[in-house]
Amino acid sequence: MFKSQVEPSANRWLIPVIGAAIVALALATIYVASGGHATGGGQTASPAALPKDLPLELVALEHARTADTLTVSGTVRNPEAGSARRQVAAVVFLFDRAGSFVASGRAPLDYQALAPGDESPFVITVPGAGNAVRYRVSFRTGTDVLPHVDKREAAAAPSQVRAGRRP
Repeated sequence: MFKSQVEPSANRWLIPVIGAAIVALALATIYVASGGHATGGGQTASPAALPKDLPLELVALEHARTADTLTVSGTVRNPEAGSARRQVAAVVFLFDRAGSFVASGRAPLDYQALAPGDESPFVITVPGAGNAVRYRVSFRTGTDVLPHVDKREAAAAPSQVRAGRRP
């Protein structure tokens, strides 16, 4: 009299099918959220197509001393295969004969936007450099130090400032 007319075997597949659909939807959401698809056409960018953060190239470097002031100038290049750089500054640290820090200076590159293959000159003037005999140049964006390689034609040993020499 109270017996159901619907067979239980007809409903037994409904719950696993709904569960599988939920799992598939969750996996698809995770895949898309983790960068599985790039915007614009649904294609992913290959790692080879992305610009690389290659080191900057130091192609020229000079210095001049006037009384107690040292002026360091040069040219830096962003490599052809590198990524665009903005707001890059050149920094120089001066050291005495014992290797102790004397002074430092910082100046923005002449060209603030360096596309791949672009070069920019820089000039840094540091007062209080009377007893400096050596200096080190680096490049930065904000507080981040950018790696660089020495690509000067006659790559010299570490930069020396001779006390009695006036270049």
